[in-house]
Amino acid sequence: MLADWISDNAGRVPAKTAIRFSGRDVSYAELAAMVERLASALAASGVRRGDCVAFLGYNSPELLALLFACARLGALFMPLNWRLAGPEHRQMLQDCPPRVLIVEPDFLPRPGHRRNAGRHPPGRRSAHPAPAGWPGTSFSAPARHRCRATRPSATTHRC
Repeated sequence: MLADWISDNAGRVPAKTAIRFSGRDVSYAELAAMVERLASALAASGVRRGDCVAFLGYNSPELLALLFACARLGALFMPLNWRLAGPEHRQMLQDCPPRVLIVEPDFLPRPGHRRNAGRHPPGRRSAHPAPAGWPGTSFSAPARHRCRATRPSATTHRC
């Protein structure tokens, strides 16, 4: 099972490199610890089986840890392509409203920046502190939205 793959390898070969990314090596033990911290933080934020967790940011070991954390909780992982425009992200988030939206700092609204105008999308709370091990990232949870693990529609791409 996907959720067990990292912890199984961490038990067998904890010091072995699991990810090599931009000159940074992450061992299976370190990755398993990241997955555990993220899964705990997501669960504490109300994420349950069948919920959707969206992510806007760059590729990184933390992104993979988030994928495995979602698998551990039975949540859907929805990475948002950072190259898409705001309206495209908005459509994706409306089609499959996440319980939690994790946004890396480069994509957070900046005061005085006209495009974002420093506002959070309707129905979302202001950002919350990120889980340990992911400095500078914010959580933002929509009000009472759930995304069910169902087959997407071929025409609407809705969850």
